[in-house]
Amino acid sequence: MTTINLCKFLLKSNALTKKQVLCLQHLFRFFTTKEFSDAFSLLPYTNLDILRFLGISIEYLVDFLENCNTGILSNFIDCDYDISTQFKICVMANNLQPFFNYNSTKVNTKNAYALDSFSIKKETSDIAISLLKNSRRTNILLYGAAGSGKTEYAKSLIQACGLKAIRFKNSFETETDSDKAVSSLSMLLSMYQQNTVFIVDEAESLLETQAALFSTSSRKGTVNKLFEISQNKVIWILNYTDMMDMSTKRRFTYSIPFEK
Repeated sequence: MTTINLCKFLLKSNALTKKQVLCLQHLFRFFTTKEFSDAFSLLPYTNLDILRFLGISIEYLVDFLENCNTGILSNFIDCDYDISTQFKICVMANNLQPFFNYNSTKVNTKNAYALDSFSIKKETSDIAISLLKNSRRTNILLYGAAGSGKTEYAKSLIQACGLKAIRFKNSFETETDSDKAVSSLSMLLSMYQQNTVFIVDEAESLLETQAALFSTSSRKGTVNKLFEISQNKVIWILNYTDMMDMSTKRRFTYSIPFEK
């Protein structure tokens, strides 16, 4: 089996398995080598067939198929098993920074309001600060009425801790569906960012884990897994929690309600 040299940065991130990275590397070489891809363009072969021709074993291919549509791999592979532009840019940059730039943005907290300007009890803020300062991984939920200051309060908490703030770009900003947004967020949070707090604003669509009426399916397993693999400090902001399954609600370290 071919060694991994083109996509070593993916192995270092621990975001994907060796099997998955090897499949991505083979697809990248196929699609970016014009003479090679042209030779197969008129033949009745799928991109998965190409992987088999390139020496990928059935074991590796099964692992790839089981994860490429719903997991972290969905950011780099489309429904036809073509590699995404995001993945091409990351390979050319030899790191995942382009992925981070596309899915997140830095937040300036220098001009954040003083914590005592919010209608939140001091002891509540003290607990939140302690969690953000002392825990490598924590999930704080701010929920309640729209326009009640949740986002500004999140900035103030982070500023009080002396940490950096990174805001996740939600699906409406990156023109992608909420399932893919969950996968992108999962990948971001699986890689530890030192001295950083992620802000996930307007997170209702991401955390809808309660099955819809007359439906037996939900994203509960996918979203709950996101909490399990996260290595980071996260502040989640929602106006309502009605569509969250109880098992998802239990995964928050601390919750702070906001009134009108």
